[in-house]
Amino acid sequence: TFAGYRFSQEDFMSMGDYLDARYEGGRSGKSKEMYTITFNKQFRDLGLSTYLNYSHQTYWDRAPNDRYNLMVSRYFDIGDFKSVSVSLSAYRNRYNERNDDGMYLSLSLPWGSAGTLSYNMTLDREENAHRVGYYNRVDEHNNYQISAGAARSGATASGYYSHQGDMAQINANASYQAGRYSAVGIGAQGGLTMAAEGAVLHRVNTPGGTRLLLDTEGVAGVPVRGYGSTVLTNRYGKAVVADVNSYYRNKASIDLNSLSDNVEATRSVVQATLTEGAIGYRKFEVIAGEKAMAIVKLADGSEPPFGATVLNARKQETGIINDGGSVYLSGLNPGERMS
Repeated sequence: TFAGYRFSQEDFMSMGDYLDARYEGGRSGKSKEMYTITFNKQFRDLGLSTYLNYSHQTYWDRAPNDRYNLMVSRYFDIGDFKSVSVSLSAYRNRYNERNDDGMYLSLSLPWGSAGTLSYNMTLDREENAHRVGYYNRVDEHNNYQISAGAARSGATASGYYSHQGDMAQINANASYQAGRYSAVGIGAQGGLTMAAEGAVLHRVNTPGGTRLLLDTEGVAGVPVRGYGSTVLTNRYGKAVVADVNSYYRNKASIDLNSLSDNVEATRSVVQATLTEGAIGYRKFEVIAGEKAMAIVKLADGSEPPFGATVLNARKQETGIINDGGSVYLSGLNPGERMS
């Protein structure tokens, strides 16, 4: 692509020039003409992307300015390493008859099941820096990154750890630069939601933002999720997910793959559309307790009819009568009666 302009009169002022002249008492430069040429192309078969830009700016009262920018990036596989990424960018700015050159090189290499090994190099007139880093996502709740490098200003090192807990998100970080500073920090971000249905401590994305209060009918330790990582319900069977959107239909669900052996979910998905800043409430249907095979007899010694249902105190179905009064029961708890 090509774009450009040219002013035919030396005393012409753009809005920026006018504001500089009025409020700062002068103009930063009398622009005469400018044109720019850009080339951008993706070679999908090669996994290659290229970008090239040249800009030429002239002035009425000083030497011209030229800018060159080049960026090349590629994704490829090396043996067992998939989606290796390499990116190179370089520039030259020619201003007042002086050249300012620089380049940046980045290499990203998948390492292990959820890790990434990286190398970055920055080279310009004032700096020559190299940095090696490693990032790892331990699980959906924990991730960390460490890096170390060397530059003209001295050695550097940094790292951080992030944990998304049920009641707060906790971040810890540390950084060091030889001869200049060292720093350590830790922070936690969480909230308390109180409603008629209960009160819950939880992690937050935006203080005062839209959130959804979920109820598992008093069953603790049930993993529920919105669009992010799971949250375990508290001792009262309540949890809050804050990663929901305003004015859109949101879905929250129970992570069935992580349920305890003594917990069953008969309704594991709920939906809600909330206004900005609203607190929604939805209830799952969950049965908790031991499981066992049993033979059911009526008071007169007869058997219940085939296909009859067994209900717990909350009117949840916990079993269906089979031949001979046999039934597989779930949700058995000490002292609880079923009918």
